[in-house]
Amino acid sequence: MNSKSLDKEQKKEAIKQLRTQRKDSIANASALMKNQKKEMKVIRDFLKNGDATVPAIADGVSMPVNQTLWYVMAMKKYGEVLESTKEGAWFKYSLIPTEKTGQTDKDEKTKTARDKSTEKARDNSTEKSLDKAGA
Repeated sequence: MNSKSLDKEQKKEAIKQLRTQRKDSIANASALMKNQKKEMKVIRDFLKNGDATVPAIADGVSMPVNQTLWYVMAMKKYGEVLESTKEGAWFKYSLIPTEKTGQTDKDEKTKTARDKSTEKARDNSTEKSLDKAGA
């Protein structure tokens, strides 16, 4: 055998050992991701009925508010939901309709949703600044 094939065999063996050592942590991470996907699907299904605040979503899907907030903020970051009107101390969030036509369409919608969300946040902060200046 030459040194290249020996190196390949050593690398294969090292990877095999790492997989064996990390088998439990890989299984735990996979189970966690599977659970997160299920919970996010429940939130998406709830938002198909209309926009809602985080506490309303949490009540509707029987999930703690802090966990629901975490998921909704992740969904906002990745362009799946948009902030709409404010109700009390909470914004309402609505689901962004998506088409299954292709990745470029989804990327464009995500970009548009983020642009709209950023623009709305700027408008709100500008209005607050103007209100403070006028007061």
